[in-house]
Amino acid sequence: MSTMSRSRASLSPAASERSTLPMGASAEPGSPDFKSLEQPTREQLLTHFFERFKFYTSLCLGTSAILAVFAFLFLIPFVVEPAIQTILAEFVPEAGICSVSEHVHAETLTNCTWASCREGCTTAHTKCHKIRVNLSRRPFVENAPVPTEWDETDLKFLINPEGCGYPPRVNCSVFATDYAGPRAPKIFPC
Repeated sequence: MSTMSRSRASLSPAASERSTLPMGASAEPGSPDFKSLEQPTREQLLTHFFERFKFYTSLCLGTSAILAVFAFLFLIPFVVEPAIQTILAEFVPEAGICSVSEHVHAETLTNCTWASCREGCTTAHTKCHKIRVNLSRRPFVENAPVPTEWDETDLKFLINPEGCGYPPRVNCSVFATDYAGPRAPKIFPC
């Protein structure tokens, strides 16, 4: 008998069925070592259920905690930092009177070293609006005449302490049209 025929004989279904044990059995049925598979008790089922419940709950809570940390780290430069800057700016409680003295729509990085309004705070922009204003510290009154004397002239006017923001809250074209458009010089609170 050749090697090929011996290997085929050992792989016959009849031979393999005799040597295969039922799943979970440690001995063949009928032998003294054979133990039949028992149905799990109610306590075992509950224990197994609670172990799985604890595992999946821990997994979900851990994942949520990690995602919360990343969300917090992401929000610091966009939410927390501008809020702190606003608090540290020490704005006066009563708005003064401002009027636009100059508006420039600048392009290129060298011309946008500062900006009254930029859409986006984390990157350098090549297009920006630069607005300069004259300031009177008198309290703002609606429909008041334009002051003839100013306390400060040609001040940089920023949309917020950072001078930047994100759409839709910040739209620099609308901002420039409102403050430096064809209706300038108009007075506004600042």
